[in-house]
Amino acid sequence: MQKIHYIFLGFIAFLFAALIWADSLVPNIQYSPVLFSKSGKILSMKTASDGQWRYKPDTSIPIIFEKSLLEFEDKNFYEHLGIDPVGIVRAFYLNVKNKKIVSGGSTITMQLARLYLKSGKRNIFSKILEAFLAIGLELRFSKKEILRQYSSMAPLGANVVGIEAAMFRYYNKNISDLSWAEASLFAVLPNQPSWLHLAKNRLKLLEKRNKLLSRLNHSGFISKDDYQLSLLEPLPEKPAKVQRLAPHALDYLLKKYPDESNFFSTIDDRLQSSIQEIVIRHHELLRQNEIRNASILLIDNKTQEVVSYIGNILFDTIKAPFAEVNMIHAPRSSGSVLKPLLVASAIDKGMVIKNSLVPDIPVVINGFRPENFSRTYTGACTVQELIRNSLNIPSILLLKELGVPVFYSELEKLQFTSLFRKPMEYGLALILGGAEITMWDLCRAYSYLMYSQQNYDKHRHKYISMDSFKIKFLRSEFMNESKLLQDAPIFTAGSISDMFQTMRNPIPGNSFIETDKTLQNIAWKTGTSFGYKDAWCIGINPDYTLAVWVGNSNGLPRPGLIGLETAAPMMFEIMNTLSVQSEWLPVYDNKSDIAVCRESGYKAGEFCNTIDTVNVSASAFALKNCPYHQNIYLDKSESFQVFANCEINYIEKNYFILPPVMAHYYKQKNAHYSTPPAVRPDCLSQESDPSQVLEFIYPNHRTDIVIPIDLDEKRNSVIFKAVHKDPNASVFWFLDNAFLGKTKGNHEITSQPEMGDHWLVITDENGHFEKVKFVVRR
Repeated sequence: MQKIHYIFLGFIAFLFAALIWADSLVPNIQYSPVLFSKSGKILSMKTASDGQWRYKPDTSIPIIFEKSLLEFEDKNFYEHLGIDPVGIVRAFYLNVKNKKIVSGGSTITMQLARLYLKSGKRNIFSKILEAFLAIGLELRFSKKEILRQYSSMAPLGANVVGIEAAMFRYYNKNISDLSWAEASLFAVLPNQPSWLHLAKNRLKLLEKRNKLLSRLNHSGFISKDDYQLSLLEPLPEKPAKVQRLAPHALDYLLKKYPDESNFFSTIDDRLQSSIQEIVIRHHELLRQNEIRNASILLIDNKTQEVVSYIGNILFDTIKAPFAEVNMIHAPRSSGSVLKPLLVASAIDKGMVIKNSLVPDIPVVINGFRPENFSRTYTGACTVQELIRNSLNIPSILLLKELGVPVFYSELEKLQFTSLFRKPMEYGLALILGGAEITMWDLCRAYSYLMYSQQNYDKHRHKYISMDSFKIKFLRSEFMNESKLLQDAPIFTAGSISDMFQTMRNPIPGNSFIETDKTLQNIAWKTGTSFGYKDAWCIGINPDYTLAVWVGNSNGLPRPGLIGLETAAPMMFEIMNTLSVQSEWLPVYDNKSDIAVCRESGYKAGEFCNTIDTVNVSASAFALKNCPYHQNIYLDKSESFQVFANCEINYIEKNYFILPPVMAHYYKQKNAHYSTPPAVRPDCLSQESDPSQVLEFIYPNHRTDIVIPIDLDEKRNSVIFKAVHKDPNASVFWFLDNAFLGKTKGNHEITSQPEMGDHWLVITDENGHFEKVKFVVRR
């Protein structure tokens, strides 16, 4: 009795040891990363870290594969504890009969044990180890789990492991579409995985598969018709092409979620494919100018989902340098794509509306001398024209009035994450590409503003907070997060609406963009970085926000790398492929009607000639009165300007009068602009504001001037410029009290001042004068 007790304890110890060993050997399997589209199709995939194609298995295996596998390998699988005595006896008999090893007698659990042990040996000792481990596996896992593990670890030819990977690599199909012929092939293949070869052993493999199909038919698992049809299915000729529609997206998600392998994204596979084709077609033209890289990000504004993600040119199909760099998250110079946000901020503060005039004249601000892309000046332009023509100087002056810290703070609230300097370190160049941004942040910001405008709670006057606005890339992301409301928005709904109106400009009629009526309702803005290194275009409609970047990932500049000519055509073509369901709806809430001066775009003053009623952001009530219309006294002949103190019989007339420098450039572009007549000589002493007569264009007061030296080591000259309200007036120039010369009409004069501080004075025949101080430095 005691002997039986010891035997029982020994058996228990044996089982416990097998269980402990099995538990200690559970492998940490590395699976192949796979990116799925929203509809479940594979977008991109790559091998696991060990170079194997091994996909993370589903929780259960297809029943037809289970039937095929058990019929071929282990009919008594559900009756044994890892070792099948009947199978061992049968294998022993067959091996003796054939005088060689023709059957190993291994159960599926023992074969799984062999995969755990990673042993390719087939001897008695290895069989004993496999059997011992198999018992432990049976104690550790359920039968279904053992089948699931085996089906995901079984070698199925070359570097393909598991039926999930085999289905995609050989048939480009999902495991749910498995047929009887495919299930039979995968059941016999682990027995001889080297047989699946493109040039050899195919007939033997086909014969083996068909024999299993015959057994399945005889066992009643498949009907005669299914059996006949299965025999007609051919073996795969070669592995299917590896899907590479979104390799940068897969790499990005792997870095973000390193412990995951299956990524079920929100990407639309149809759109991803069609947009990829557009990018490749445009790349063929761009690379002729050595422009090698491009990226695209498309967001659904209503669902906040990423529907297309192209981080760069497909580097495995096109030879493009640095194409592996994901440019969606790479900081790049913003160019002009932030200008609409500046406009939204200025509108929100009541500084301007879209019709308001802003100066567009030569300026020097603390040594910073900005220029428009065209290197011309309009004198004054509307905010709408500022955006349409992407004018730099009006943007600089608008930002100067708003304040760099204010705008910087708003960019931070919009979650531009790549701003790493302090506001004043960026300075006014912040609006001209002085700061680097990422495409992800840019697209998210504009998408948020569209969403915020569309979902403004007009009853409670609440806005969706930026913190609760999450861009979804995976279907499982942010499932249970609710939208938080806030009282103080970044920009009000009315200001956002007005901003988008400034961006809804006609498509330029040039050779780079084909005009399409369906595209006219897109709000869009281009950008070009300094030095021609980055070309941007952002496009927004009620349904989508689309960002396009074109350039070289390594920062190589190229002439012609301009947003309007390279990025915009791509943006419009992509937008044309989208199914747009929503219309731009007028925003009545947070907007009001105000009386506006038609010529200046500011609140109508008492001297404005033409007044329009305009529906604008409610913040426009803070808009200043028109600063440019004045009431002028004329003599009866209307030939001279007079004053009440020097002429009793005068006529009153309202004039639109810009400051001299603004007027100088404005009238070159606007033939209708008319100035009041000159002041009658006997009334000059009564003139109240002589500063409005004469003005410097260059230099400004306290300007630092650096005079370049040419190749002959001679110092170049400086060109001083001024403007007079009277086009026929003469202007006299004095440098440090020394007479420089006289100009008439075009008031420009050259000089070679020495190093140091200088005073420059200009005056006319009537005693009007202006003076500035400047410094010449090396």
